[in-house]
Amino acid sequence: MIRIRSLGIALLLASAGAALCAQSFITDFAIGSCPVLPPESDGATYGVINLFDGKADTAWCPASPDSAWFVVDFGEPRDVNMFYIRNGYQRKTAKGTDLFAANARVKRLKLVNDRGESQILDLDDSRTEIQFFVSSSASFGRGVKSIRFTVLSTYPGAKYQDVLLSELRLRWADTSEDEMVKGG
Repeated sequence: MIRIRSLGIALLLASAGAALCAQSFITDFAIGSCPVLPPESDGATYGVINLFDGKADTAWCPASPDSAWFVVDFGEPRDVNMFYIRNGYQRKTAKGTDLFAANARVKRLKLVNDRGESQILDLDDSRTEIQFFVSSSASFGRGVKSIRFTVLSTYPGAKYQDVLLSELRLRWADTSEDEMVKGG
């Protein structure tokens, strides 16, 4: 797991010892995932940290689409009421290849909280940010310490079957837009 801590506008990767700039996070949290693809020769990487870097042109890409998952551990109970997701790889190559269409995208995600409650999210095959609300009457998002996201199905890629997600943001029930867990 990688621990992310908020220190003003500095985002620290505790396990890597590196500092990155980002917008403020409301708390510290940890993230982890299944194995990911190795770095590309052009320097592109596919780690789970890419989901929270605030850059649409980076992405998380599991090594195997058949066992694709990641987890967000909040460290303390939180009331999560909204998810924002950017599906696919929002990047073009230097030669202009559209990597969104070339690669597979997530069609269905299963979310399981630390109490074992689950929720299914059906994602649009869209380049735009997709917003999901957690019902205020549902217990799924209330007082959760962690959520595991598992890819259940995908939209096929025109060229590759690697499945990618570009961004994930979470919003607590008691936070404003400026205080969401998000990247720069």
